[in-house]
Amino acid sequence: MKKMLLSFFAAGTLLTANAQVQRMVLIEEFTNASCPPCAAQNPAFNALLAQNATKVIPLKYQTSWPGTDPMNAANPTDVATRVSVYGVTGVPMGVMDGDTSKMPATPNAYAGAPAALTQLQIDNEYAIPSPISMNLTHSFNAATDSVIVNLTITASQAMSGNLKLHLALNESLITFPAAPGTNGEAKFEHVMRKMHPDANGTTLANMTPGQVVNFTWTIAVPAYVYAKTQLGVVAFVQDATSKVVHQAAFSKPPYASDLTITGIQNVSCVNNANPSISIENQGSVTLTSCVINYSLDGAAYQTQNWSGSLTPGSTANATLPALTGLSNGSHFYSCYLSSPNAIAALTNQASPIRKNFITYPTAVAIPLTQDFSSVNFPPAGFGTIASVGSEIWKRAGASQGGGSGSAESEFYEITSGALDLYLPKSNINLAGQTAASLDFYGAYTYYTSGGNSLYDTLQILASTNCGTSWQTIWESSGVNLATAPASASAFTPTAAQWKGYSISLNSLIGQADVLVKFVGKSGYGNNLYIDNINLRYGVVNQINDFTDAGAIIISPNPSSNQINVAYTGTVDSDIEMVLTDLFGRNIYTKRFAKSDKINDVIQVAELPNGIYHLTLKSDVGNLTKKVIVSH
Repeated sequence: MKKMLLSFFAAGTLLTANAQVQRMVLIEEFTNASCPPCAAQNPAFNALLAQNATKVIPLKYQTSWPGTDPMNAANPTDVATRVSVYGVTGVPMGVMDGDTSKMPATPNAYAGAPAALTQLQIDNEYAIPSPISMNLTHSFNAATDSVIVNLTITASQAMSGNLKLHLALNESLITFPAAPGTNGEAKFEHVMRKMHPDANGTTLANMTPGQVVNFTWTIAVPAYVYAKTQLGVVAFVQDATSKVVHQAAFSKPPYASDLTITGIQNVSCVNNANPSISIENQGSVTLTSCVINYSLDGAAYQTQNWSGSLTPGSTANATLPALTGLSNGSHFYSCYLSSPNAIAALTNQASPIRKNFITYPTAVAIPLTQDFSSVNFPPAGFGTIASVGSEIWKRAGASQGGGSGSAESEFYEITSGALDLYLPKSNINLAGQTAASLDFYGAYTYYTSGGNSLYDTLQILASTNCGTSWQTIWESSGVNLATAPASASAFTPTAAQWKGYSISLNSLIGQADVLVKFVGKSGYGNNLYIDNINLRYGVVNQINDFTDAGAIIISPNPSSNQINVAYTGTVDSDIEMVLTDLFGRNIYTKRFAKSDKINDVIQVAELPNGIYHLTLKSDVGNLTKKVIVSH
């Protein structure tokens, strides 16, 4: 559509002096895959750019700071040159037609912030005529290792100055299976990959009304390009002294496409699924054939041919082979297209789309425990799903009461949305049981800076109809959820910054198929951790920590023979020490007066291998630590 508009205006003006030529607005953004504010602002920014696809040409530079960004690592030099042109010192930063002042500050955004861009600003810039029109096209050579670029610049008015013609190869869409940086973004749009001949551009002579200049380049496709099918070309003319951009043009990728996986529910209680895909032709040529590549859980890709007549902007659906024999827990399904219109060298393999989903064909009996010590995440039978982006619960090294891991929601890096961590489908229907409980430990603080605070929420939800409906069992947020002082830095808990919770599940007694999930709702606050989950029969326990909870020492842990227990803190109460198994049965009990020194030895040589809980009970609360017996 952009190219058609440019051609129309170039022809319609008849090249008369002082004729009006429609401007295409160039919006450049400097961003980074490990920049939290970038992740916060890019979704709305990208949506606004997409709504103005006939007015705006976006070009994004992935910088080397503040953190990891593989797109920058592939070509840091061109990005650094453009950073220098505008004197960019922080990201995200946007520039409209070479001028950050055209995206002025708002009460909630600094000047040049993507969040500062408005529809009115775009419309105002779009209404300013340009002195030139640009007709830009590109195609692949026979070997598809180079693109042939043709550009015609036609002047309708005189144009002079320190003029530079810039040409950029950009990938319209890069989709990573998981976020490549630390801010949670996995989908990147309009990414500059290579500038030709470099980011300094080509000197362009002053132009007079009616003058026509033609350019043709053959440019090798860099090996680091993820998907040639997404490769487009952006051209713009800029005054190197004033930074003013006079005009811009975009040539769409000829064979670009976007896929959506359908037919697979996020959560199901059967062992099969019927996947299908929707193909959207985002390129400039009609798609008549392609190969669909699909894979389950990282297995070797299988293929299925597709043929039809899919015009640019249209969509088509394709059904893929059914999935059967799915096990309890998390799965992922990946797809990409290759060989569009029988051009075998064009593929999206480096940038497949991915659908995460969970199946629970079989319920498991409780007790159900998890301490996240295994490096595999999510653990067997568990599943995790995000409502936005690719961000999910992750395994962290921090741990409560021994062990070596926990589950983390990185709210510090996630601007919005909910992250679900599903426990295995449970059978809470054993005869003679009258109470059920869910115990776990949590650690959290909220974000605060400059007098402003951001809060997150943790919920426990349960379903008895495989997720068709859910009931809220427990919820806490913000200050009430916090176990440590508020912080403007990413939170990692110390040993003393964990709090124990015991939640009643009595409303679920008698149910044979129960789904329970932890739901983290991001308010872009700070990080949340959970550990030592114990879904069990029995009444709730008071397991809130003492103020000096880090003062309890259990060693060795794990143990095969005996454990030494010492408590160096103080509490104005008698204390009862109790060792229990996961069914809540007492293994060992001993009482201490408030004046006694707690230093005890407990024999565990005769106990079966497994996880046990050592609890110090007092009038002011209880402290529970995990004990692992391993012979």
